[in-house]
Amino acid sequence: MTEAPAPGVSAVLVPALQALAHELDEIAPRLSTDDPEAVHDLRVTLRRLRSLLRASRQIFGRFHADFARAELGRIAAPTGAIRDEEALRETLDRVAATPRLRAMVARLKRARGPRDRARRAAFVRAVHQGLLTEARRALDALLRLPVRPRRDRDGGKFARRALRRALTEVERRGSPPDDDVAGLHELRIAHKRVRYLAMGLAPLLGDAAEPARRRAERAQKRLGDLHDLDVARAVVARSRCLSPVERRALVSAIARDRATALTRFHAMQSEAETPR
Repeated sequence: MTEAPAPGVSAVLVPALQALAHELDEIAPRLSTDDPEAVHDLRVTLRRLRSLLRASRQIFGRFHADFARAELGRIAAPTGAIRDEEALRETLDRVAATPRLRAMVARLKRARGPRDRARRAAFVRAVHQGLLTEARRALDALLRLPVRPRRDRDGGKFARRALRRALTEVERRGSPPDDDVAGLHELRIAHKRVRYLAMGLAPLLGDAAEPARRRAERAQKRLGDLHDLDVARAVVARSRCLSPVERRALVSAIARDRATALTRFHAMQSEAETPR
């Protein structure tokens, strides 16, 4: 009996990208509401889209894939500052364990509120004025183009190679020093790429998809906690609405939480390296 040929990668990749594009359409109206998760959900969907497009340059062609990624990146860029502000507020609330610290955090949030609201309003206006529409047109055009047969190679091989490259990038970054804020953040992004590829290419990866996704998600969470604390520490250190004594007190509280987050991250790494 002749074995059925393996499906081409486009048979999975195109529907996955179309589903994520549909998610963008569903999230867009929520940006004008009080939904606290709207920007976060938009940012995640954009990252998943851009990660899949980055891995599929050889399928769609580098020029067309990078053009769609760039258009989506124009939306993603302003969401970074908005989402960082949301995470900052959540992190500071978590760190402020005493009435004195909570009073400092409340003052800091009040001082940052007008700029945050203005940034969010400007982003919502840009979306309504066509920022998202232009990106969707670029993505739709890419997905309507037929994939050249010689590029639509064995889907399993493509997916395994894409995941292997993403995992190699994680390994290349190793374990940055505890005080290497930029290095830890880049490692977090590398883990995100593994997670999003494992999710998007799951039908082609088979049993390898879920373990890779779980490991990457866990590492991303631990590194995300560190990143949020590092951002909070930098914001507090340069805040003008707090006195030097207050800044030192709040930075010390953040440092204590960061030490705990580092311990959890290193424990996760040790567990991952332990032979089973």
